[in-house]
Amino acid sequence: LGSVVYDSNNQSVRLVQQEIVNPNAVTYSTNVPGVWAKIYNRDAVNTFMEAKVKRMISKKVERKGLCWPTDILRDQSGNFVGILVPPAQGEPLHLAIFKQAKLQTYFPDWTKKDLCDLALTILRTIEYLHSMNILLGCINPAAIRVVSKDEVYFVDTDNYQIEGFPTLIYNVSFTPPELQGRRIYLCSKESENYSIAVLVFLLLMPGKTPYPIDKDTNASNAVTAKQFPFPNGKIHGDGVHAMAGMWRFMWSHLSPDLKDAFYQTFQKDG
Repeated sequence: LGSVVYDSNNQSVRLVQQEIVNPNAVTYSTNVPGVWAKIYNRDAVNTFMEAKVKRMISKKVERKGLCWPTDILRDQSGNFVGILVPPAQGEPLHLAIFKQAKLQTYFPDWTKKDLCDLALTILRTIEYLHSMNILLGCINPAAIRVVSKDEVYFVDTDNYQIEGFPTLIYNVSFTPPELQGRRIYLCSKESENYSIAVLVFLLLMPGKTPYPIDKDTNASNAVTAKQFPFPNGKIHGDGVHAMAGMWRFMWSHLSPDLKDAFYQTFQKDG
């Protein structure tokens, strides 16, 4: 805190307060209004990352809530150390929405309709990124922050896949079966759509992954097996073979077409 870094115009930027802490970087608010600074850990600073963020900055990406890199940051010696990004607000998706107690704390009046509206808000931002030929790669729910059902912030966008620069994030639950175990890869639109389907499932069945995973289950094996525990309403009667308890109840409230879409995505013979 209090350290000074420099933008591409050699203007000083003072780091004021930690806002987001990741394994490979810390994002700070700064003395410049409306600007945050993401500073990489020493191990994360390399020519690949510098080249990637330079390419991202050269692409005109502008959308409210999309915290896209705006400039390179260097230290006093001229070494690449990080990027400037717009500020973010809100609570991390995986904490505020995927955990029932937190959902009731942050959004106590929300109904299923509000979750649907939130899903649409998130999907519209992803649709914009796709229109710019940018893929999220392996989705990280912690990097989506929720203010309301109509206002979200996408942070850590430097992890996204752009052209030949892949994401370096690996999350088993969001990785398609055919890519399990491959830590670094270039996503296709098809593999991206799988990750998006997982995200939508988690939003509409708050915090529930498509496959049963517990402390005794290998998550990667569960994804690869593709044994989806919920029925396709067009093939089975509603509720047949579905998980018991609240998950069965929540599944029963999805539309037949949506159930079918999830089934065809996550079931082995889909």
